[in-house]
Amino acid sequence: MINMLKNTKVSVWQIIAAILLLAIGDWLALSGIQILSPLSIFLYFIIFGIMALLVVLGWTNTKLLFGRLTLKNLKWIPFAFFGSFLCSIAFSLIGSALNLTSNAHSDGDMLLDDISMFEKGLNLVVMGFSLTGEEIYIAAMFTIVAIVMLKRMNKKQALIVSAIVVMSIFGLTHLSVYEGNVYQCLFIIGLGHLPSMYAFLKSKTLWVPIIAHILYDFAIFFFVAFALSL
Repeated sequence: MINMLKNTKVSVWQIIAAILLLAIGDWLALSGIQILSPLSIFLYFIIFGIMALLVVLGWTNTKLLFGRLTLKNLKWIPFAFFGSFLCSIAFSLIGSALNLTSNAHSDGDMLLDDISMFEKGLNLVVMGFSLTGEEIYIAAMFTIVAIVMLKRMNKKQALIVSAIVVMSIFGLTHLSVYEGNVYQCLFIIGLGHLPSMYAFLKSKTLWVPIIAHILYDFAIFFFVAFALSL
């Protein structure tokens, strides 16, 4: 996959177009603008992320990012899950030591809403699509940055810089969700997600971070729901 990115030839206009697509998708999602259906809010990252990938990589190479999930790659799912968990815990402890508090996610009590079990199940499905979109969005950002960096640095340096830059941007896009808490968004949400990025690069398929992200957030929300119900 890395060699594919390194050998990909893109123009400045393709890079600009891809960045604009990601920016539009981010703006639509964060603004809560609905097109045709309220569910569209949760599909913007998927739609515009894939469009950005297609602009930069084309159809054939974009499909490579969604390679088949094999038994050999399954080990990277728990790696991403527990790695992200440990990083988040570590950054949370550092934040506590520095008197930097964390804010709860606004959807943390969605399982306790006074709605039917069917509606709660539908909420989880919608949440799954939203988290899938986030991973596609991250992959699109990483692809753009990595293609540029791989032409200016050696492979190891380019991957490290690209991962840090992309995960930092990803974290900061959550500022409105976590009440402007820069430390939480940058480190706990953003850089705390680096193990998932590593798992993606090692497994060479986006299904690994997608599944790990869904399992991770589902585990957090079920834990919060259980704790709040006590």
